[in-house]
Amino acid sequence: MVVAGRWPVATGTDGFGTHTWPYPDLKALAIWAEAGWLVNESREAIALVKKRDNLHIEMGAMAKVSTLQQSAAARIDDYCKDLAEWPRSWMGLPKDLVPGEKMVAYFRPFLEHLIHLGLSKKTIRKHVDNLWVLGGEMIRDLHETPSLRKVPIETLVFQVIQDGGPILYHNDSEEQERSFASTCSKFRRFLEGRPSLASATRRWK
Repeated sequence: MVVAGRWPVATGTDGFGTHTWPYPDLKALAIWAEAGWLVNESREAIALVKKRDNLHIEMGAMAKVSTLQQSAAARIDDYCKDLAEWPRSWMGLPKDLVPGEKMVAYFRPFLEHLIHLGLSKKTIRKHVDNLWVLGGEMIRDLHETPSLRKVPIETLVFQVIQDGGPILYHNDSEEQERSFASTCSKFRRFLEGRPSLASATRRWK
């Protein structure tokens, strides 16, 4: 090997004579290659860390939503353990079950809202009782006016509570009537403030 210019040069022979070719610094090449490998490894490691962190964030958000939903359901149970049974308690005919179930689903967001307001347990309980009465009155209306069964139950409920709710069939006192009207008015304001429930404001002909 001889030194010629910038790179060391190695000499050798073959069938055509003596030749020279660059003799690279193998140690330098090894260091350069290792450095490049480390850079790639670092980039991959960073990407994996970011991916892992994003996954943890997504899983955390999903867990939080699930926890809130479970918490809301548990808190409703504290005030209304028999909510799932309301449709059957209103039912006079088998065909009353489906509209009753739809009403319960329509009432649930409002019940959750009342709980989140931090109202006293006694006040929430009154609203719960009044909603149960409202559901029973709605099913009674379906019996008395069968054509109303063609109207979406959400639309029907919204229209009925516009002026403080229907006149109670069984009314024990003026205080009960005022309490019932208060719940209906509060429910109406809640629905009006929810764009997702805006379709329920359409009037039927």
